[in-house]
Amino acid sequence: MHASNPSNPNQKQTGTGKSLIIRAMMNKVQTSLGHDSILVLAPTGIAALNIDGFTIHSKLHINTSKEFTDLNNLAARKFCTDMKNVRFIVIDEYSMVGCKMLGMIDRRLKQATGNYAENFGGLCVFFFGDIRQLPPVLDLPVYSNVTSHDLLKMHGKFVWDSITCSVILTEVFRQNDEHFKKVLKNISIGEATEEDYELLKTRFKTNVTVNEREKFKDAIKLFPLRIQVANENMTYLRRLRSSINNEPLPIAIIPAQNNCLEAEMEPVEKAGNLAATLFLAPTCKIILSSNLWTSQGLVSGSIGKVVDMIYEKDKSPPVDRPAVLICQFDNYKGPYLDDELKLVPIPIVTKSWNTEEGKLCARSQFPVSVACAITVHRAQGLTLLKAIIDIGSDKDKPPGLTFVALSRAKSIDGVVLEPFSLERFLKVNKSSILDSKKNFLQKLNIVYNQLEAAKTEFLPSIMQTVSIPFEA
Repeated sequence: MHASNPSNPNQKQTGTGKSLIIRAMMNKVQTSLGHDSILVLAPTGIAALNIDGFTIHSKLHINTSKEFTDLNNLAARKFCTDMKNVRFIVIDEYSMVGCKMLGMIDRRLKQATGNYAENFGGLCVFFFGDIRQLPPVLDLPVYSNVTSHDLLKMHGKFVWDSITCSVILTEVFRQNDEHFKKVLKNISIGEATEEDYELLKTRFKTNVTVNEREKFKDAIKLFPLRIQVANENMTYLRRLRSSINNEPLPIAIIPAQNNCLEAEMEPVEKAGNLAATLFLAPTCKIILSSNLWTSQGLVSGSIGKVVDMIYEKDKSPPVDRPAVLICQFDNYKGPYLDDELKLVPIPIVTKSWNTEEGKLCARSQFPVSVACAITVHRAQGLTLLKAIIDIGSDKDKPPGLTFVALSRAKSIDGVVLEPFSLERFLKVNKSSILDSKKNFLQKLNIVYNQLEAAKTEFLPSIMQTVSIPFEA
């Protein structure tokens, strides 16, 4: 551990109150060193919102759709000015931060401080999260032993392996059902049992009462695959009815505008999460796919609903697309069009990226999708009071899917499950990367125990502030 750069992973079980610790750390550091002395970051908008922070991409100017380069000229000077007082950085949900992203973070922070001799430019960086959750998309997880020829991935892996300080949070607060906690723990470490299966089986859709199923009629549905989500959301749109005459509500077909044929052919995940064709209806539930105003709660993953669609003069559906969507969002904290109805305008946005051949592509579309159903990956970071969950009939893919899906709920009574076999359930014990995760956690435990034995004084001034009465 470098004394001037004691980067520290805080491994926690899901729901252990880490948000409280992060806020306590912020309070302590800001009180001692000033408001801009600590920067709190997360890989997704919803995770950043949960900790009153920023996304890694926005604050560190990282665009994963383009080749990573150092900032230059005015952008570099402004970035260095913004970062000049930062001494501590907190990165939440580190399970979603892969080796390549970590390499980018390290390079960007070195540019911010001008200190290229130490990891993260000599800044003190804390990583919070649960490595048992889903791995990063299109990147190597930090626990991977796979050799890569990508220099940024290799660099990020080297930086992570140089971290030698760990704190482990073990008490779970999100779930207060001890039996459910045990099931989640067993699933997460690959020790699921037939007894665990029997408990979950009581929440199968075929085993709960009609009255119980009725309580979940508006619950969000979680699926492992995008195609399942798309099919469920289209079925949902077709079932929407007018509250006035019970007639089916019209479904608007909203095509994106693309600058070239290559852009038109790209799937949503390569086009900045903008759909090639969007289907929406009045009153339908939606989820944001872009960070529009992070500080005010309009982030990727925010759940809301469409109230109206406004068209330009002389334009109308289904030929033309709307100019703006009028929506409501539960977590929005900014100004409204209408204070009583809490209406928020959502505009069309444009995302650009380069193909492997170097051609510039761009797509313009509303940054939303229907949210009757979402993928389990999209749900990571959310806490749901009720959810209908389908873990799939095949293997636990990606590894951690079953654990993440089930742990979104606060209790076993907060889920209704699509039936699955015992054979499928026990496949969580046979994940291809389970051994890598276990080895990673064992190393963290060894480091943590060494830290405890040495009675280090590295963290006390910060960790003692956990008693400050913040809301988790």
